[in-house]
Amino acid sequence: MSYDKRFQDTNERLRRLKSSFPFFKLYVYSSQGERVPYDAAYLAIDILTLLIEEGKLKGRSVSMGEIETYILKILKEIYPSQEYNSKEITRSIMELLETDRNGETYLFEHIDPIRNKTTRYYVSLIRYDITTRGYEITEDGLDFMISTKELPEEARISVGLILFKKAPAGAKLTVAFIA
Repeated sequence: MSYDKRFQDTNERLRRLKSSFPFFKLYVYSSQGERVPYDAAYLAIDILTLLIEEGKLKGRSVSMGEIETYILKILKEIYPSQEYNSKEITRSIMELLETDRNGETYLFEHIDPIRNKTTRYYVSLIRYDITTRGYEITEDGLDFMISTKELPEEARISVGLILFKKAPAGAKLTVAFIA
């Protein structure tokens, strides 16, 4: 294998890993220093799943109130004998899905020996839509969730087909093809 081909393959693998970067930073944040009495990483995955099922697949944004209500139910199910401030927990996790602890978009970077420079990716798993006043999963968030499935390519095809079937005729159809 030539070095050029190896570098291309490595660059492609790193490009695919960029969507995992925010999740693992969230995981590290929640397990360092002031330990939280709940599993933030688990709740983050659950929120992303909610944003796919109730948001992406239904072609809408999900309000913070809906997410808070959902997290309260999950917390009661997982930790039935404990009381939590679900509003604060939800806000905290949503912030970490969108930005790092400094409020900045996650920056994933690596050396690209082919171009002889550093490649930078700005990554966020969710975004807030000010027009609908709700949250949506980003393409990076969707890529992350799909990549955690046992067979990512089959999952991508399944999600694409669902979006295609759910999309109304016209402009929304192109959104289904993009996903």
